[in-house]
Amino acid sequence: NNAGIMACPFKLSKDNIELQFATNHIGHFLLTNLLLDTMKKTTRESKKEGRIVNVASEAHRFAYPEGIRFDKINDQSSYNNWRAYGQSKLANVLHANQLTKHLKVHLLLLYSGVIYMPYGLVVHNWCVFTIVQYNLLCLTLIKKRMSLGRCSFHCLISFL
Repeated sequence: NNAGIMACPFKLSKDNIELQFATNHIGHFLLTNLLLDTMKKTTRESKKEGRIVNVASEAHRFAYPEGIRFDKINDQSSYNNWRAYGQSKLANVLHANQLTKHLKVHLLLLYSGVIYMPYGLVVHNWCVFTIVQYNLLCLTLIKKRMSLGRCSFHCLISFL
């Protein structure tokens, strides 16, 4: 599971859920839950443990001080784009924790570091880097997208 929107202005999804939470968490949650019965069946038949890989982020630490604001997910008046991003990533971590408690699957939370993505970066509020600084940092210190793919693939096939 991985998604790719970060710190964007407030917007609702087609399902009327704040867009970052919908994209970065609800989509993962839904896909994972739709596949669970098949995963359990395959695990029983093959006698091999199932595996779920979630690409996570240290950004879960950016969440609102109270954590996930379930009662205010769609509250535009108190929306902070970076806190909302952190909230979506925190939801991924908490979901992964619950899956490991209740299922016999191997769940890997992959913290990939920062990956350079050459799309336009939406920067609002308290972003640490300007776009120029971000691109310079990416060129010198940050991993390339291919390394994320390698990490994810390794997590999927190792220990088979």
